[in-house]
This record gives sequence, structure tokens and C-alpha cells, in this order.
Amino acid sequence: MLAIKKNQSVVHRKSFSCKEKQKGVSLFIVLIMLILGLISVLSAVRVGILNEAFVGNDVDAQRTFTAAEAMMRDAIIDVNGIKDDGSDCNTAVNASGCRVTTNPYIVNKQDGFVFLEPIRDILGAATCGQGVCVPRTGLMAPFWNNQAALNAMKPLAARYGQFTGATAAGNAILANRAWYWIEEYDYDPSPQPGGTKRLPVPESQFLFVMRITVLAEGNKPGTRTILQAYYVPRPVKPI
Repeated sequence: MLAIKKNQSVVHRKSFSCKEKQKGVSLFIVLIMLILGLISVLSAVRVGILNEAFVGNDVDAQRTFTAAEAMMRDAIIDVNGIKDDGSDCNTAVNASGCRVTTNPYIVNKQDGFVFLEPIRDILGAATCGQGVCVPRTGLMAPFWNNQAALNAMKPLAARYGQFTGATAAGNAILANRAWYWIEEYDYDPSPQPGGTKRLPVPESQFLFVMRITVLAEGNKPGTRTILQAYYVPRPVKPI
């Protein structure tokens, strides 16, 4: 009887040792699952942050591009001197389109201004002022590609609605981070290189071509839209 009890006791101890090993393995598996779950959650959060950054950058780029388009339209109104409803931008006696002739202005056929020299006299030694540029030789260098040159040109630019009377309507980009420059050139009837060779021909009594450059900077650093267009204020009407 003593031998049997001893053997039973030994068997009982062996069974208890096996359960302890099983508990140790289960804990290890649970820890691995927790670690894998944590890695999955962190990965999902990281992907979400990246997606949000991409979407935010895209939205800012689209918003900046829309502001630049609005700025280009405002500059064209400035060139034409007529608002969308057909009324004059400026009804002052000394007005030329949207501007007055005591400051840098844009040549305007209705007012009989057909020479660029008076504008150069107003600008003096400068090439640009209040968004009007009258270079003496050739097209202006691409100042928008050089940060130092751009910083120097921003104070010489025109702002949204400055001469047309348009309002930014709470648009921070249009109100604070958008500029335009209008270059005025005598029309050269000889064949021109690049995009200018496809320009419409101006009227013989108003031989001028404008190059409009618009710059808008977004809410995020590095977001920028630059638009540029050649514009003939008085093209020959098709027959």
C-alpha cells in the first residue's frame, strides 16, 4: 500500500509540473499577440497621418491655384480698365483705365495714351512700380525663380483689388499672399520666338502687348503657384 501511494504521489507531481509549463507558453503567446497588435495600430496611425498630410498639401495647392486664377482675372480687368459689369474702374478726370496718370498706369486707347515713354518718366530709374513694368530692353528676367529677386519685386507688385475694387472676401491668400506684375511692350510685327509668335495681332492704332505674371503662395511653406500670360488688349477683330 505504501508503494502505491508513493507512485500516485509521484504521478500527481508530474501532472502539476506540466500545467505550469502550459501556463508559461500561453503568456508568451499573449505577449506576442499584444506586440503584433500594437505594431498594427502604430502602422495604421502612421498611414493615417501621412494620408492627412498628402490630402492637406493637395488641398492647399488647389486653393493656391484657384487664388492665382482669380488674381490673373483681376490683372486682366486692370489692363482693360473695365469691370465685369462694363463700368469703368476709375471715373477720375486723370484716369487711364483703373489707374490715374500721376502714378504708373497702363496704356489705354480710350484715353488716347499710345506711348510708353510717359510711364517710364513716372517710374524714373525703376522698371516697375505698383504692378506696372515698362522694361526698356527685352523681356524681364524670371525674378520669380530667385528668392532674393522675388523679395525685391513684391513691394513693386499690385495686390488683389488694389485698382479694380475687387474684395478678397475672407480669402487669406488673395488678401495677403498674392501679387501680379504687368509688363507693357510695344508690339513688334516681326516673327517672335516661343509663345509670343501665336499672339493675336493688335490693332494698327494700338500696338501693345502685355505680359502678366501672377504669384500666389499657399498656407503651407513651399506651396506656390505662378501663372503667366501674354495679353493683347486690342486685337484685330476677325473679318
